[in-house]
Amino acid sequence: MLPKIRASFKASKKCYSYRWVHQDLIADGEIVSERRVARIMKEKMVSPRLKKRRKPVTTDSNHKMTPSPNLLEQKFNSVIPNAFWLADITHIDIDEGWLYLAGVKDMATREIVGWAMEDHMRAELCCDALTMALGRRGPVPRLTHHSDRGNQYAGTKYRKLIRKMGLTQSMRSRASAWIMRQWKAFLLH
Repeated sequence: MLPKIRASFKASKKCYSYRWVHQDLIADGEIVSERRVARIMKEKMVSPRLKKRRKPVTTDSNHKMTPSPNLLEQKFNSVIPNAFWLADITHIDIDEGWLYLAGVKDMATREIVGWAMEDHMRAELCCDALTMALGRRGPVPRLTHHSDRGNQYAGTKYRKLIRKMGLTQSMRSRASAWIMRQWKAFLLH
């Protein structure tokens, strides 16, 4: 039985667990229990390599698009609702891979006014979050929308939506990490 287990395991590039090896053996006509396959693999130290999933990078500011000026300039204590909205993307680790959450937060009320979740982080994700925020709050005059310099926010599609809705776009300076602290803080509170 061990040679067949090793052959199945090797064919899987050493990735199959005992369950997959068992299914492979059953498909080949072998009559063997899953428990026996697990025991043999454990005894003979035939175990799959566990791959560490790489943590995704949600901000790609290494692009040639011109960033908007930083109009917020570290002033996060806005008391006027709908004066400043903060936008960012984070990732959530699930069994099947990664989910990406784009959110829009009102800096005065600390309320998440719009969000979207997808298995990708293209500009549509951010556009959906902003569209939800605008749908919930209605037209907002003199609103400043602040984000990082990621290509989702600096790209044509997002900027067209910003202009169409009459918002003013602001982007953090390259060296500043405050937006991440703010984003993590409002996810936790």
